Amino acid sequence: KLQIKKFVLHKNFPNPFNSSTTIIYDIFESGNTSLIVYDITGRVMQTLVLKSESPGSYQVTWDGKKVDGSHVSGGVYFAKLQVGEYSNGVKMILIK
Repeated sequence: KLQIKKFVLHKNFPNPFNSSTTIIYDIFESGNTSLIVYDITGRVMQTLVLKSESPGSYQVTWDGKKVDGSHVSGGVYFAKLQVGEYSNGVKMILIK
């Protein structure tokens, strides 16, 4: 059975990063989209996208801040993109 790609999540850049990093993704079918940054223990650090999006290419920047506006510490973080029922993630390294 041929699997049709619903989206592509590109590697963030720069990575490792110091103050901010850019995440680019392409969506091929409209759908409810979320892009959430988690720490290594799975806690939500920041919700970057949470809306219905149409097919297209999107670019989002994460400034290394938590939901409350405070800065996260250096370490490994994950950005998880979910479109409909499909998801994928990238590993991001913040150097302080």
